Amino acid sequence: QYDNVTKTWYADIDMPEIDNYVNETNGIVVSISFGDGVYELLPDVYNNYAFYVTHSPGVLTIEAQDQAGTTYPPDGDILAKIVIIPSA
Repeated sequence: QYDNVTKTWYADIDMPEIDNYVNETNGIVVSISFGDGVYELLPDVYNNYAFYVTHSPGVLTIEAQDQAGTTYPPDGDILAKIVIIPSA
């Protein structure tokens, strides 16, 4: 989806695993791949897009903002790995 206010493309991912405890206590790491088998840790800049991630209970959002200021979405499919790391 595109947000006209922030000028970003975003994908909300339902994550029931991120409850209040996980959101406040654990670490959440996200890597993305563009189909080439190489995963890059977020935040990252790839192909002129800045990618970053936010999370709250029940949802994780991956956002992409075109650094050139255009409103075109990133090309192709993007695969994501989401890892929740327990911490105290």
